[in-house]
Amino acid sequence: MSIFGEICGIHRTVQRATGLIGISFCVWALVFQIWGGTWGGTARQLFSLSIGGYKVTVAAFLITAAGLSAWRRAPRSLPLLTGSLFFAAALLADRLHPQYEPALIHWPVETGALFQIGAIAAVLIADAVHVYQENLRLDFQRRAILILAEERERQYNTLAAHLDAFAETRHEIRGTLLALKRFSETGDLAAIGDLVDRSLGTTHTPTYTSNHLIDSILSVCCRDAQEQGVSFHYEAFSIPAELPIRTLDLTTVLTNLLQNALDACAEALPGTERRVDLMLRCSGQALEIDCVNTCPRPVKFRDGLPVSTKADPGHGIGLRLMKQVVEQYDGVLHFSQEQGMLRVILSLSLPVDSLNEV
Repeated sequence: MSIFGEICGIHRTVQRATGLIGISFCVWALVFQIWGGTWGGTARQLFSLSIGGYKVTVAAFLITAAGLSAWRRAPRSLPLLTGSLFFAAALLADRLHPQYEPALIHWPVETGALFQIGAIAAVLIADAVHVYQENLRLDFQRRAILILAEERERQYNTLAAHLDAFAETRHEIRGTLLALKRFSETGDLAAIGDLVDRSLGTTHTPTYTSNHLIDSILSVCCRDAQEQGVSFHYEAFSIPAELPIRTLDLTTVLTNLLQNALDACAEALPGTERRVDLMLRCSGQALEIDCVNTCPRPVKFRDGLPVSTKADPGHGIGLRLMKQVVEQYDGVLHFSQEQGMLRVILSLSLPVDSLNEV
């Protein structure tokens, strides 16, 4: 009764009251079992009527509680209502056929009670499965947040490095200007020419597209590819400075795509070609990404996504995050493998009115 009340959302006060009444009738039945043999016929009749009335009241209470729960469309209420109706039918059968003696099965009331308990157990098992699935979902979200936090930290470190480089460059430019001013005052044209030639030869941070976020991600990928001995090629067409895509979403797609490509290249045997070819294009209605990378091992696919072979339980979350972002932007995500090369075709629909914060 207590579990039944919890599932149906019965107020705690009502649960306590029904529990006390049930305990009192259990004590009443125990007292009759011990001393009832010495009681008269009136006392026995009173006991029978009280126990019978309690059974009917319990059945009515169960049906009412489950019915109200089903009327409120509470989850798991229909199995409880079915069990309560079956229990009530068993009580009715017991009253309509008082001379029935079971040969193969239990008494009707016992059968109805077992069916009711089975319905409650089924609801509890279903709730336990739901809680387990919810815990898995929350754990997945936690892992995804950790991955995104790591990517944010990585982008922050890259930006900080760029700012440091910019400060250094600014300091060098100031020194160059002061030297030019000094040489111009002395009329030393040869020194000025030499200084200009050296300044023009100074390296600078490359610009890949007009979008600073994409440039930052590509610069990190180029650096990692160079360190790992991977040949990285890219093409970018009509990429605007601002895209109607959330910064976190664009970072999630590009970083996971390129990191997975570099990870696949790392599995190639020494001496074999390791290559990543990336194409970015903005058509005005969609941001299209085409990535081809070396992938020597045969890839198995499940639900359209490559199946990770790494033992790390968190590995593969990046692919699912990419799929979530693509679905959020009504896009397309397609994987294919041919002759040791893995190809990923991805698109994000533009513009997205509900996601206009960049």
